Amino acid sequence: MYRALRRLLPAALLVAAPAASAFVSGTTPVFINELHYDNVDVDVGEAVEIAGPAGTSLTGWSVVLYNGSNGTVYDTIPLSGTIPDQCSGFGTVVALPGGSNPQIQNGSPDGLALVSPQGVVQFLTYEGSFTATNGPAQGMVGTDIGVSEPGSTPVGHSLALAGSGGSGYESFTWQPPAPASFGACNPGQSFAPAVDVPPQLNSLTPANGAIGVSTLPVINAVFSEAVDLAPGAITLGCATSGPIALSISGTDASYQATAQTAVLNLESCTVTVTGALVTDRDGTPDAMAGNVSHTFTTQADLPPAVAHHIPAVGAGGVAHSANIQVDFSEPVTTQPGWLQLSCDESGNVSVSISGGPTQYVVNPDSDFAALETCTVLVDADHVIDLDGVPTPMVADYTWTFTTASDNGDYYASVVATSAATLRATLHEVIDDHQWYPYSSSSGPDTWEILEKADEDPADPTRILDIYRNESMAKFGGGQGPYNREHTWPNSLGFPNSGNSHAYTDTHMLMLSHVGYNSDRGNKYFGTCNSGCTERTTLVNDGQGGGSGTHPGNSNWFNGNLWETWVGRRGDVARAVMYMDIRYEGGTHANGWHEPDLILTNNTSLIQGTNTANNGTGRAYMGLLDVILAWHEQDPPDEKERLRNEVVYSYQGNRNPFIDHPEWAACLFKDICPVVSDVIFANGFGD
Repeated sequence: MYRALRRLLPAALLVAAPAASAFVSGTTPVFINELHYDNVDVDVGEAVEIAGPAGTSLTGWSVVLYNGSNGTVYDTIPLSGTIPDQCSGFGTVVALPGGSNPQIQNGSPDGLALVSPQGVVQFLTYEGSFTATNGPAQGMVGTDIGVSEPGSTPVGHSLALAGSGGSGYESFTWQPPAPASFGACNPGQSFAPAVDVPPQLNSLTPANGAIGVSTLPVINAVFSEAVDLAPGAITLGCATSGPIALSISGTDASYQATAQTAVLNLESCTVTVTGALVTDRDGTPDAMAGNVSHTFTTQADLPPAVAHHIPAVGAGGVAHSANIQVDFSEPVTTQPGWLQLSCDESGNVSVSISGGPTQYVVNPDSDFAALETCTVLVDADHVIDLDGVPTPMVADYTWTFTTASDNGDYYASVVATSAATLRATLHEVIDDHQWYPYSSSSGPDTWEILEKADEDPADPTRILDIYRNESMAKFGGGQGPYNREHTWPNSLGFPNSGNSHAYTDTHMLMLSHVGYNSDRGNKYFGTCNSGCTERTTLVNDGQGGGSGTHPGNSNWFNGNLWETWVGRRGDVARAVMYMDIRYEGGTHANGWHEPDLILTNNTSLIQGTNTANNGTGRAYMGLLDVILAWHEQDPPDEKERLRNEVVYSYQGNRNPFIDHPEWAACLFKDICPVVSDVIFANGFGD
């Protein structure tokens, strides 16, 4: 649709093993089969086609579009469903970028990556090659397909693969522009029957010979294709502790097994994957050949330590009624007086403590005074771990924070007399927050923030995802069972660019099960009344579970909309309402263009757009009435308030709809409260 800056780099082939089905080594069974990005006059019908064996599930797959001028992602197209049988056991699926306003860049060069839940399957480029600088293909050099579409290409043409006698990408060659055949196998393309081979174990962690493994081991197994595991397929046995019960989660080709009881320190343990109990799902079920075992050693009996706490070290503007959260590196037992709290004005503050054995919540018995510095002391001798020989902390841990100047300091300049006045004054308060990179190897990034913000309340070593309500072990970023969900889809308003505050805003980003994130895609939020697919939830944190009845505790979706389950629909509603107020267009203080994001009930306005290029900077999401209803049905809870504190400690701005839920009616319905001298009496709305 628009032409990128020219930059030519060396080409190299980058193909990773997909998880769809197992075939003879050296072939890529699911691949990019057809592409259209440019034609004479206004570009129409831009699309990408994926081909592969019939019945292949594309849940969790995506096509990621790359800008060749800087190597960055500019759009992601989630895939879903299964590949149909169109030509002798093979078929195609068409991916349209950007919803109703598809845009694929015109090359010189640009590229696209086909990504499975296990990683990059292909990274192809056209009109030259380049190196990806972010996203799933980061560091990879793309393969130039060798053909292109000049600006004179007739409307209705495309680039497509042709050839015969094979079943994978390597059996076909790219052809120059010809009449498009999206949604069907290409002219001149015939598939030979695929050779179905047994599944293989691509990776198993902990690695063989690993040391320092947690005494609550988490085992990750990734197979070459989607498989089913019979009971006992993954087992764990330790030299002294004996057989260890495992809780197994995961789907398709990626599984996670978590020990249900702790093993000893410095104990030798062996995890075994039994081949006869692992069978694939394609064609005739095949069992994995042989068994795979890894032996590892658990960590020494390390003393416990403070791993994380809220407020952060040196935090300012802390609410007068705020609680304190302390997370330890392992389960501990505490003795009276283990935490001491003292403040400049309030003196020694008595507290009530709940939680444990890893995460504790400290509730001061009285509110803090204004602008006082408080010191928290964790007494090392009174905190003792539970594994091996009982061991106390090595040294006391101390940090300080400062309270707000008055109980409503953060929102002191906000005026809620009308929708327009509230919007203007509130935007000024939450605008221009501290930016963090989407991914970084040298400092805080969105992975770090989200793994703290979306922490499982029952276990600080795990996260609780937004849609499946699944507890998963933290892995620090990259390819894993969960990824980062843009609750306001980036294709509906803002690009993935190096300094985009909207793209990396962690008030809006939430950790999500990979497959559920793919199913949501860039669908707007709405109520699914008919023709909908169910995505169930798990029981965690006292909610979730069950299926079969709408709405129940399930997510529901069709081709246009996504209905979030009842336990978290208020969370996503407040996230997108925040985006509407935070992003009003114009330019950030650092000079970066920002979108004007607007919630609407008009579905015709909700379309894929990159506000850096659409001229108006305006983009829409919805449905507003549904979002407001979800906000009222599922009000903020303690977990969401703690999340707000975590993000605030990094970005320096807050989600006002968590602190002041009543402002939603004023801003979006013009039903505003009567102003009085006590409007801010409750600080952040606690």
